[in-house]
Amino acid sequence: MIDRSCDLTQDISTLHANEQLKANSQNLRGNIAEGLENSLTGAVPGDDPLLMKFHGIYQQDDRDLRADRNRRKLEPNYQFMVRMRIPGGVLSKAQWQGIDALSRRHAERGIRITTRQTIQLHGVRKPQLRALMQGIRDLGLDTIAACGDDSRGVVCGSNPSLSNVHHQVANLARETSNRLIPKTGAYPQIWYQEDRPPSDNEDPMYGPLYLPRKFKVGYVIPPVNDIDVYGQDLGLIAIVEKGQLQGFNVCFGGGMGQLDSRQDSYPRLAEQLGFIPADEAPAFAEIVMASNAISATAKTATAPASNTPWTAWAMTGFLPNWPSGVANHWPPPDRSTLPRTATNSAGNRAMTASGKRLCSSKTVALTAHCEINWRGFSSNTAAGYA
Repeated sequence: MIDRSCDLTQDISTLHANEQLKANSQNLRGNIAEGLENSLTGAVPGDDPLLMKFHGIYQQDDRDLRADRNRRKLEPNYQFMVRMRIPGGVLSKAQWQGIDALSRRHAERGIRITTRQTIQLHGVRKPQLRALMQGIRDLGLDTIAACGDDSRGVVCGSNPSLSNVHHQVANLARETSNRLIPKTGAYPQIWYQEDRPPSDNEDPMYGPLYLPRKFKVGYVIPPVNDIDVYGQDLGLIAIVEKGQLQGFNVCFGGGMGQLDSRQDSYPRLAEQLGFIPADEAPAFAEIVMASNAISATAKTATAPASNTPWTAWAMTGFLPNWPSGVANHWPPPDRSTLPRTATNSAGNRAMTASGKRLCSSKTVALTAHCEINWRGFSSNTAAGYA
């Protein structure tokens, strides 16, 4: 695990209010537990709803009733959406039946299946939240990092029952998700009411600020690209030879978000970078994610706009000798020349050429200490990245 506890190089008071909230939250605790006990409101008061996103929960209200309740001097009709963490979207029959039962018991607006292979329960009232979260735990599932500035659910275009390769890739997706989620004791303390008080360096991989934005990871097995691997911060494209999984071509820097008010916020297709052995994929994902967090804490860093793909920017700032020449893509090109979407059909056409391993000069080798060394890199560059 990468220890980021010493990465912070700027005064917290100079950061955005959201970053200050995270830094002062005692690793995502805030006052959420107290807010859950407040019976005077259907909401969790103050700024804690922002922290609850890291726990997989969005505070919402019924917009159809908003104007009428405001006219009657009533608070909004608060309710919560709970999003699960289901790496690769794989559930057992018992888990699906259990989710259905929980939704009938706790979610007034039922179940939604998302485009990132997970399930959301809508219309949950505050008094029902803890019971729901404990019910999800009893199914062998959780909601940690399903929202917020962290590693979101890892998507995976595989069917584990189809072949051994599919089974391997699905397991690696699950391992990656488990490796990248926050390790703070806030989650079991608040929702399971375990005795997990705050401690020093409680979440060393993330540090007190967590990530500047969400971080998305996706696995695919060519020729199918049903999860849009080129729209992920980090995409891993399986390389299969003679029925055996050899490893992954990695691509990074994808994202379809755009903030129209800023010129440095734009959609971007990920670009292929190199090849890694299969068993190193989870550790490699952690290193790439850490580069995003490190980039956000550099005193001299000029952060891109909110929807700009962070991975490409982070790699540009910290790996000037990266073999794929990412530095050539920052500052961003003219927005009028950029693709507006990354469709499945376009992605599938591109996958035709990506079913072969990239040249060995771009092969990544991870050491036991999760350092990274690229062939042709100077020792200073590799050490700086590690």
